Amino acid sequence: IAGTAEGASKDQIDNTFVVSSVSLEKTAAFFKVSTEMLDDVSFMAGWLRNKLIVRLLLSVDNQCLNGDGSNNTVNGLMNQAIAFAPGTFATGQANAVENANAVDVLVVAMNQIKLLNQGVSNLTIQMNPTNVAALKMIKVLASATDNRYVTRLLQVGSTLMLDGVPILENNNMAVGSY
Repeated sequence: IAGTAEGASKDQIDNTFVVSSVSLEKTAAFFKVSTEMLDDVSFMAGWLRNKLIVRLLLSVDNQCLNGDGSNNTVNGLMNQAIAFAPGTFATGQANAVENANAVDVLVVAMNQIKLLNQGVSNLTIQMNPTNVAALKMIKVLASATDNRYVTRLLQVGSTLMLDGVPILENNNMAVGSY
């Protein structure tokens, strides 16, 4: 869209809308219990309900993240996500990152999202707990005796952040993925 003179025709901008359908997927489970377990109905009902809800939510979370849309599963985020492309930050390119580490990779990935006009106001990084632990241990490479940690990572209470973006631990993320 460009500036428009008074009385001149305006620039036309259009969107292409694609009609698609999404089917509802049902996730269900049950526990088998013995007659003896039912002697304390109120306790067992609450305990079983809590265990069932936790397991169902973990299953749904995994499907939302990793599902492939087949066999009554959700088409998950990882299946639909655009592949990581470092672009000008890759080795040998104009903005190549020297001594790149996991923090640099996450920053470049956030840049990729910004360049696609996806916004980052509600961006959250999800990582396997093993990768989060490794991320917390990355040190500055000033010298062999320099044991300072990367200052772009900030722990506020129980929330780890990179440049203000929360990093959440998720066991459903494969080690090495984000």
